[in-house]
Amino acid sequence: MSGAASRLRAHAGGLQPTTGEFVISGIQPDVAAGLGVSIPAAGLLVTAYALGMIVGGPVVTVLTARLARKPLIAALVTVSVVGNLGSALAPNYAILLPARFLAGSVVATFFAVAIATAVGMAPAGRQASTVAKVAVGMNLGIVLGTPIGTFIGQHGSPTSAGSPPAVSPCCWSTAPARSPGTSSAAGWRTGR
Repeated sequence: MSGAASRLRAHAGGLQPTTGEFVISGIQPDVAAGLGVSIPAAGLLVTAYALGMIVGGPVVTVLTARLARKPLIAALVTVSVVGNLGSALAPNYAILLPARFLAGSVVATFFAVAIATAVGMAPAGRQASTVAKVAVGMNLGIVLGTPIGTFIGQHGSPTSAGSPPAVSPCCWSTAPARSPGTSSAAGWRTGR
């Protein structure tokens, strides 16, 4: 894989979940109006995602600790996409709130596995720059994905979190084509 394609995959991996996390903040008044709930109730959608991360992080990590990385990354991205699509298509608050929780529930594990995989696949002496590539994707989600998602939400569905699912095919591609043959320090079983 070329260096440019590898960088794109690393960046895209962090873009989708981070955009999904923060986009709701930019469209909160629109979501509240569209769903007929108060702005504080719409603010709980941010809290639901955060609670998903807090509760889901340790639980999902423990439950998936022995899985191979490649299928695990694909599964985590899939759950995130389902949660974000559920958020984008939610017809009411009762569906949107748990969809936000679901989308957040896998993010901490995704980033832990993505970073461990990046370190394990990096050439000697290049581990830090490889982790930085994953981190750039997280930052791009904040500085590009969130404003784009806000624009989509303000000019589309009032509950739209449409931009995170749009970048998901790139995120699925972050599952490494190959993985190192040894376990990482975190105890992750490597992919095959």
